[in-house]
Amino acid sequence: MSWDLFEKVLADSRHWEGLVYRLYLLNEPLTDPMLTKRIAVVKVRQPKAAVELHSNASLLNEDLAERLVGSGLDTIRFSVDGFAQGTLRRARGLRKRTVYPNILRFAQLNRRAGSPVKVVVRMIRQLARDSDELAEYREFWERRVDEVVFTDLYSCPPHRLAEPVLAPCPKPQHEMFVRADGSVILCCWDWLGVSCVGNAREYSLEVLWHRLFPCRQRLRAGNRTSMQPCSACHAYAGVAGQTSES
Repeated sequence: MSWDLFEKVLADSRHWEGLVYRLYLLNEPLTDPMLTKRIAVVKVRQPKAAVELHSNASLLNEDLAERLVGSGLDTIRFSVDGFAQGTLRRARGLRKRTVYPNILRFAQLNRRAGSPVKVVVRMIRQLARDSDELAEYREFWERRVDEVVFTDLYSCPPHRLAEPVLAPCPKPQHEMFVRADGSVILCCWDWLGVSCVGNAREYSLEVLWHRLFPCRQRLRAGNRTSMQPCSACHAYAGVAGQTSES
């Protein structure tokens, strides 16, 4: 995201309370050379806001780890979809001998600094070869990070469901998603941008938030039929109003 657009997003949201800025969407945030600067600016402009990242840790070298620990970042979640090398390579195209040491080093640096950052590792449970791998994963990480999360693999476009799920979706009710080009979409799983309601370069975030109201209203009622990308998604089926993680 360009710096001028980033500044506008911050300005547009400055009066909202209880904010969490997640500086990623359809990208690996550690590729952003201005990442730590963005975190620091958010903390200056919005001292009460939280900042979170979600990364695969493949680019987390020692220098970047040190800068992130001292940046004001509140939470980092690492997508580590496998304990076995074969599982991680198949799921993410990554090597365990790179990703695991990077996260362990970050956790160690974080502890030395007084643990200013909450460190979470996440795995999609359906990607494990068996229940033993899930158990090994939990046993390894729960002693080294703050939280271990197993989440589910969901269907989303361009995949299709035989029938839309008739269940409420809590995700868009309190979240707003601004892509790097400024387009505002209904959900982070809208890879194709089919739910775009406008661009943050042209409209205020408040205007765009209200444009999403009809979609949120339908999803609150559990009506995903004929809505894209929602009609192709089965997230939160049976767990309305709850998160997808456990």
